[in-house]
Amino acid sequence: MRIIAVLFVAARISAADFHDVPKMPDLGAVLPLNSPIQQQPPLRSLELAPLLQSLASIPIAQPAPGAPPRIESFLQLDALTAAVNSPAPGAPDPAITLQTFWTGQLSAGAPGDFLETPKARQAATVAEVVAAAWESPTAREVLRKAERLARQSGERVPVVLRPLGNNYGEYDYIDRVLYLNSEVAARDIKEAAATLVHELVHVLQHTRNIPAESLEMELEAHVITLKVLDELGVARKDRGGFSNAAERELRKGPDAYAAWMSSQLPDKILLAGADFDELAGEMEQEIDELQERLDRLKSPKALARAKAQLAAAERDLAIIRSPAGQKRCKDFAAHVKRIVSEFTRRE
Repeated sequence: MRIIAVLFVAARISAADFHDVPKMPDLGAVLPLNSPIQQQPPLRSLELAPLLQSLASIPIAQPAPGAPPRIESFLQLDALTAAVNSPAPGAPDPAITLQTFWTGQLSAGAPGDFLETPKARQAATVAEVVAAAWESPTAREVLRKAERLARQSGERVPVVLRPLGNNYGEYDYIDRVLYLNSEVAARDIKEAAATLVHELVHVLQHTRNIPAESLEMELEAHVITLKVLDELGVARKDRGGFSNAAERELRKGPDAYAAWMSSQLPDKILLAGADFDELAGEMEQEIDELQERLDRLKSPKALARAKAQLAAAERDLAIIRSPAGQKRCKDFAAHVKRIVSEFTRRE
């Protein structure tokens, strides 16, 4: 998986410098992705696909008096999870309430629907992917945080299904669109669910005010992906080759994992142990190249995107140059190393 991104020349830094630094401070709006996860009882299995397909074009009616309460937030599903397993006497059937929630996601104006589906015909598939992801405690945690971010920013996350070749998913942080591989979604809904979570991790990471092409973003997101695949019961033989290769390297330790991932994604910037002066020089050169390209463009659409890329590169350079930005980079690198270390010690 990769993010469509501004390409920077990777810093030539040894993975041996992937060292510990002070713990990352509380960032307020977005919680660290390695925060403790509450173990939840599994939801009762529901056959959602036929229901979603048949109701995709039907508008959601206003609830009648006495109707089951409508779930408007992923955060409210905690209580529903408990109700499904231990329903209270006389209370509405929690399965009906859950059904109301998922069908409600098909309405463009549904409150709490933090994922937007620009192509209406893809809404049912996206809802199925989210439903599959909800079965994983790790995925639920990411979904909650992504929803919280969407509520605070007032911006929903567009999700588009399209062929992506060997990539299972992408997050274009310039246009702020999340892409899922349509072929993967058709073939294996659980793999698609893990991919959705992976890309939502990137959405959250881009609020941390660190360089957009940081290698640590991928190091963290792939660990989260592996956790979700484990929790969804996806056998290793059924996983993509990249996930299995990443897990093999993970078991060798954080430094080996970082070195391998850097070899796979050479345009990413390794923050751990970075020489920020050298890194700033490389970014300045990249900005000069982007400016030269900008001057040659004629298409309004290409020009607008190039300007956005240039602005993102200049923002990243400002982060690298500032003491506060350098500290955020070091803190994020340490945060990711802790997550990687915890994963390697889990068995």
